[in-house]
Amino acid sequence: MIRIVGVQKSDKAGQEFVLLQNQGSMRVRLRGHVVVAENALATGGYSNAIHLFSDDVEVMPGWYVLLRTSLGEPRWSSTSEGQRVFYTYMN
Repeated sequence: MIRIVGVQKSDKAGQEFVLLQNQGSMRVRLRGHVVVAENALATGGYSNAIHLFSDDVEVMPGWYVLLRTSLGEPRWSSTSEGQRVFYTYMN
């Protein structure tokens, strides 16, 4: 089960991100999950307020996904504490 565990808002779009974590007990395929801004649900305007994950990766229990609003290439990395994080971008 993937849950949002952190949000960083900013006036600069390239500095915003959403941090997700697999809090379930099974691995989860990221592809097909969607993040939608709350205001898009209220107004029906989905153009810039929705992200559909196309990354075909498996997220193990306890691992993280960091969705950034900037440009970049998706990649796996580890934090200084040894946590696995998949970085992906809205471009």
